Amino acid sequence: MRIGPFGIWELLIILVLVLLLFGAKRLPDMAKGIGQGIKEFRKAVKDIGDDVNSTPAAAPSPAPSPAAEASQAAAQPAASVPPATNSEKQNTGA
Repeated sequence: MRIGPFGIWELLIILVLVLLLFGAKRLPDMAKGIGQGIKEFRKAVKDIGDDVNSTPAAAPSPAPSPAAEASQAAAQPAASVPPATNSEKQNTGA
């Protein structure tokens, strides 16, 4: 008889090795810790699933922020500023 990829003898050998490595006193504590870890994992997966399912499908896009508008305005060249003349360049020291 096979249970997954392991047979009965393989599982029995693994159980004996675990018992020898960790001892009979620590096995219940280890099993309890593994059980709590699985419980917390399932709870986290359920919470994430609930959050994903509760989000609206068609959320309205937010209005652009003032910082975004300012960066767009700075990216556009100023067309209304005339180029500097030679006399202006001499006054500024350029």
